[in-house]
Amino acid sequence: MRSPGDLTQSLINYAPVPLRATLPNCATEAFSILMYHRVCPNYKGLPRCPWGVTPRQLSEQLAGLLEMGYEAWPLNRVLEYRQKNKPVPSNAFVVTFDDGYANNLHWGLPVLKELNVPATVFVVTSMLDRYEPYPSDEWQMAGSSRVPAKTWVSLTSDQAKQLLDSGLVQLGAHTHTHVNLAETPQVTEVEIFTSLVELSERFDLQHIPFAFPYGGVPENFDDAMIARLRNAGMTCALTTQEAPVGPGQSPFAWGRFTAHRTDTATTLAAKLDGHYTLLRDAWRKVRGQ
Repeated sequence: MRSPGDLTQSLINYAPVPLRATLPNCATEAFSILMYHRVCPNYKGLPRCPWGVTPRQLSEQLAGLLEMGYEAWPLNRVLEYRQKNKPVPSNAFVVTFDDGYANNLHWGLPVLKELNVPATVFVVTSMLDRYEPYPSDEWQMAGSSRVPAKTWVSLTSDQAKQLLDSGLVQLGAHTHTHVNLAETPQVTEVEIFTSLVELSERFDLQHIPFAFPYGGVPENFDDAMIARLRNAGMTCALTTQEAPVGPGQSPFAWGRFTAHRTDTATTLAAKLDGHYTLLRDAWRKVRGQ
């Protein structure tokens, strides 16, 4: 049975679908980025993990988009195209996973391999090789013996290397300790720099994407800081602002759409095509926000 929260999210997801059926693509010169977190099964009689999809849901969502004619691009490819001012087709989308859970390897990677979909996994570097729940984990089952540890524990360094060796997965930085930088801007540069260095030294990476935990962009994330972090290897900084990425938009402010367990390929298509953002912005305008 779906929870009230799931029902509400389903209504939000489906609201722009009729617009997509009647209006043309609203993001013809843009591409979009999807954001996932956990990939793990549901366990009968136990709370579902927040910010999670089942392997079947992940497969149905991505396979459905591919069947509709969308193309899954690796993040580094869209970065390269935008850097060279080459157009990215509007049917392109990017898949990302936040936090660096071991379940991304155990249940996520098989789906990515089956569908040949590339992805970027953003890792909280202080959690690598630590057999304990994330301090920020909201799931009651995290740390419980009632579910397999791979549902809530972080990747090990060896497991992260397996993701890289698959040829489909790129690793990215998600700060060192998963702090909300919008609330603690004074640690922004240290947190990002430390995570970049950790990934570079552990996995011999040179060009590393970054994603803000909680999507919060600190007020001091200015051009000067970006320049210093770029010298340390940072290639982009992704937020959770739900909107397609338009031409000319700085890669240090690209947004992403959350892929919920209540999403279908059709509702995700409405996000990729800009109809979700169009309806959301219109609703906010009506409410005077």
